[in-house]
Order: sequence, then structure tokens, then C-alpha cells
Amino acid sequence: MFKDDDLIAKPGTKFSYTTHGFTLVSAVLEKASGKEFKKLVEDLTFQLGMRHTTLDVNKRVIPNRAKQVNALLFR
Repeated sequence: MFKDDDLIAKPGTKFSYTTHGFTLVSAVLEKASGKEFKKLVEDLTFQLGMRHTTLDVNKRVIPNRAKQVNALLFR
């Protein structure tokens, strides 16, 4: 999935947050379950009573959406 991606830096020299692990886990869950990741999340969160929890879709307007903060801006 990521084998052809260039490294950002030499391993062990820098830190850069990515969602590669999350992307990989979602692909594994889809393969194992035969369901789309979105459907898996919806089913699990609904079972937990979390009826207002959704995956983030950047193109959709979600009132009161929490935004990520880039900590590098505060250095």
C-alpha cells in the first residue's frame, strides 16, 4: 500500500504524524469483514449508542465540527 512512497526523512531522525497506520488497519478490516470501513464504523458506533458519531468527510458541512490543530503553529 505504501511501499512506493518516499521517506520524509531518514528513519529515527524526525517525527511526522501520518494516518498510514489507520489507513492500513481500515484496509485489513475491510478485507476481513467484506464490508466497507464506513459501514463497519457506523455499525459499531451505533451498537455503542454513539448515534451522532460519523467519519469525517471534508466536503460535507457538519455543524460544530471539531477541527484539528497544528501544534507547530504554536512554537
